[in-house]
Amino acid sequence: MNDDGKIGQKNWFFADAKLPSVTDIALEGEESIVVLNPNNVAAVIEMIFYFEHPETPLSYSSDIEPETVKSFCTKYIEDINGRRIPEDKQYSFALLSDQPLIVQYKRLENIKGSLAFFSPQGYYE
Repeated sequence: MNDDGKIGQKNWFFADAKLPSVTDIALEGEESIVVLNPNNVAAVIEMIFYFEHPETPLSYSSDIEPETVKSFCTKYIEDINGRRIPEDKQYSFALLSDQPLIVQYKRLENIKGSLAFFSPQGYYE
């Protein structure tokens, strides 16, 4: 709990992210950014997706209602305002908020017929 009685952090960073490509098997890979707002105040977030040079970062904003969870599945175009994150290409992202939040990144990837689940710890401040 913060000094002001709120739970979470305002700035989150994940250095290792990758949107898995679609495969023809029944259980394909997926990637999600899950945001929990356990506090009683709505939050406004901005997600900034960084790629290798010379690609321009993508930016997306959203509101997170108080005491709710919101999941952003990155393979769906509508989750990032019609702009697409490239498949099978490493990127990083920052999630910046005006209120403290809890953020989790998760990825299920099909690697040569085997499924691998990743949920790396983000850096926060």
